[in-house]
Amino acid sequence: MDFSKYKYQKEKEERASRKKIKEIGIRGIRARLTISQHDMGLKAKKAEEFLQNGDRVRFELILRGREKGLRKEFINERLQLMLAAITIPYEIADGPKRGPRGLVVTISPQHHAKNKQGGGKTNQSDTERENSKTTSSPKPL
Repeated sequence: MDFSKYKYQKEKEERASRKKIKEIGIRGIRARLTISQHDMGLKAKKAEEFLQNGDRVRFELILRGREKGLRKEFINERLQLMLAAITIPYEIADGPKRGPRGLVVTISPQHHAKNKQGGGKTNQSDTERENSKTTSSPKPL
């Protein structure tokens, strides 16, 4: 076999393997502190699309001027409202961090890890056993 032909075959294999690799991108969604409920719903719907495609989503809650001096609890409440508007399961990859423009949270799609024993399903007998554990027996005097 000629060396140039061998080299060409290796490059062809590499190109084919690069096509199969899916890169996980980070998509960004920015919102102000005073965003309305409807706009928040639209941004949540867009975030759900990104998560279903397998991308990470970076939420930026932008604070301008005096908004940066507000109580942290109030700002965190608004951020939690935005995250609560997303209906599909997700996990927080990078917690709320203070950035130069406001708060930043990165979320990623939740991957369901299935158990070897039952695929994450619970039997009816298991739930009955758990319910019997929660009911308390009479306490001794």
